[in-house]
Amino acid sequence: MRDYAINNHDFTIIDCPPNMGSFVLYALYTSDFVIVPVKAGSAFSVEGLIRDTKLIEEVKTKGNSDLNFLRLLINSVDNRTAISKAITSQLHNIFDENQVFETQIPVNTAFEKAESMGETIFQNDGTASGARAFRALAIELISIVGG
Repeated sequence: MRDYAINNHDFTIIDCPPNMGSFVLYALYTSDFVIVPVKAGSAFSVEGLIRDTKLIEEVKTKGNSDLNFLRLLINSVDNRTAISKAITSQLHNIFDENQVFETQIPVNTAFEKAESMGETIFQNDGTASGARAFRALAIELISIVGG
């Protein structure tokens, strides 16, 4: 499967559930890079980050030496709330500049609207702030890994 992806695609993004189940492990064993999303409004997300980085290092040591932590992606950012500001600031203080994406994904009701209609944010409202943020993230990602 990995060879097929390498030979036929420039990028393959595997979006995993937020748990440590077998799907996540399979994805880590077949990937070159890991992007770890962190929800800006949740202290639990920061706690899970420690667990995630340990798992990434374990998989790298035990079977996928090509695996690298690429960046943190801060999402669900709502700069109107103190918790969102505090967690975003904390992440920037803990991690180096080159370990956190510059692009942040904002809280945006257009995500929920698109989901309820069974559409992507781009199909539902390509001009929404969330859609613009994901476009900026794609550009930033390409600039980091090449393309």
